[in-house]
Amino acid sequence: MRILAKNIFAGTRGPAIVVLSTLGVLTPAWAQVVTTCPSGFVSSRLFTGTGAVQTFVVPAQVTSIRVIAVGADGGERNNGKACGGSGYSGGAGARIEGTYAVTPGQTISLLPGSPGASGNCESGGGGATGVYIAGNLAIIAGAGGGDDNTGKGGGGQAGLNGSNGYHPGGHCGSGGLAGTGGNGGAQGETPPKGSGSGPCPSGDGGAGGGGFLTAGTDEGSNGSHLGPTGGGRCNILGAVGGNAGKDNTSNAGSPEGAAGGWGVCGGGGSDDRESGGGGGYSGGGGGPESGYPGGGGSIVQNAGAAVVSNTATTAGADGGGTGQVGSVRLCWPGSDLSVTKTDFVASKPSGSTTTYQIQVKNAGPLSANGAVVTDPVVPGLSCTTAPTCSAAGGAVCPTPLSVATLQTSGLVIPTFPSGGSITLGLTCTVTATGF
Repeated sequence: MRILAKNIFAGTRGPAIVVLSTLGVLTPAWAQVVTTCPSGFVSSRLFTGTGAVQTFVVPAQVTSIRVIAVGADGGERNNGKACGGSGYSGGAGARIEGTYAVTPGQTISLLPGSPGASGNCESGGGGATGVYIAGNLAIIAGAGGGDDNTGKGGGGQAGLNGSNGYHPGGHCGSGGLAGTGGNGGAQGETPPKGSGSGPCPSGDGGAGGGGFLTAGTDEGSNGSHLGPTGGGRCNILGAVGGNAGKDNTSNAGSPEGAAGGWGVCGGGGSDDRESGGGGGYSGGGGGPESGYPGGGGSIVQNAGAAVVSNTATTAGADGGGTGQVGSVRLCWPGSDLSVTKTDFVASKPSGSTTTYQIQVKNAGPLSANGAVVTDPVVPGLSCTTAPTCSAAGGAVCPTPLSVATLQTSGLVIPTFPSGGSITLGLTCTVTATGF
């Protein structure tokens, strides 16, 4: 963690001071969904979807971590205008968060989901985002259903259950039913294509999103056509998205649709003009012919001994997606360090000496043992006398005290508890002219 000191200099102007703490972690520079942490959490790290499990080890001293997970969006069509419905988009992933009691050294497994793949007139459902603490499930953030040429994909749900696929006023009045109670979502057309009976006797529906207990339901096959498959069941190692429909039943045929996204629970695959449901704790229903799919459900719970508090759940907007990968931001308390430097005078003539007071404070809540304070060389000042040091609040002064070290690699504060401070005295001669 780098903290740039305030310039509080009167008369001769000295350099800024930088304090480096070995505990803090710089925020990564890549695109992010959640950009800030709540008050009191000063360190953070962002994980975004890569199609693989990522891990984080709880740092020393840290006993509380805020977890903010966002499910992946549903896929976005490649060629919306050609298929009509150019104003539609996939569903946005749900945002699920909570503060967990953790132990230093514990491993947190993170599975940010991937959006569904893009087809010309349809798209796959997104993969849900998952978080496990020491192997125990903590959070699943439901993913959005895929963008469809006849309607916007359903957003990830704030509750446990997914949302239904839907076709307003068409021959598939209910669409694919959402999964409930941890089950995967149903295929978009029930019974499958070619059955000749039931509410959806024709067409090729999208497959359901995967759930915690069961995978999403496949659409099935008929004649020369192989329907899309459901998203994979939730798994700590990740779950694949469902396959796209094919133009024959050999699995070697040309795709007619797009695959679902990878995640802790996989998104449902899509067929020609019918999109897949989002993965989630309970999967979203697949889209029926001339309809659109549902989003996956979500959960936040205690993860074994890691008790959760201050939970918050926010559903993703229907049609609110932009093809974003899922993400997890981890936030934890750190060392709030500050530094000031002053010589308490308004001006000093050339050739005179002045003594600067450099004070470094740790406002906590964690200790910052090993923090480094530097005061680089600045033209117009000659500092050759070894600095002095006093410590308070349990802090311990650096040793040895050397001007050369202070101005280059920096002085290490070996013990720096919350509430501690050190004060360095640095005497310098003004060599600049014009004062």
